[in-house]
Amino acid sequence: MNPKPQNRERQRAAYLITFGCYGSWLHGREGAVDREHNTVGSPTLAEDSTRLCWERSVMTQEPYTLNEARRATTLKGLQEACARRGWTYWRLKVRPSHVHVVVEADRSPELVMSALKACASRTLNKSEHNRKRWGPSREHSVSTERDRNPRDR
Repeated sequence: MNPKPQNRERQRAAYLITFGCYGSWLHGREGAVDREHNTVGSPTLAEDSTRLCWERSVMTQEPYTLNEARRATTLKGLQEACARRGWTYWRLKVRPSHVHVVVEADRSPELVMSALKACASRTLNKSEHNRKRWGPSREHSVSTERDRNPRDR
């Protein structure tokens, strides 16, 4: 019988996490990206009114934007999420259509993003309910230290 492995301290890593508001990053707009058009320096998507109309038609709510009050509430939720988990945030920027977070954490970038979105939503739920706030996962990005050019470290 093998003994249980010792609880090892998890490796911390820094991530740039970006997530957009519901309906803010629709494919079909000029300059949009998708899985085939997402490499830095590569061409972006051309305008496609048919695709844009389809993207809008499948939306179940109006696009969500973060006004000044919502941005302040979102910022508070993100700060609380980091403090509660012992993560260090280096930069938080809440824009009307998306959020950028540079965070150092001991979890995978996907789990970090999920936790940040959940905490921001819980904080916003105190003043408004039953609302889609964040776009689907295809509209989010995560960059890690390892993604950067080694000369930039």
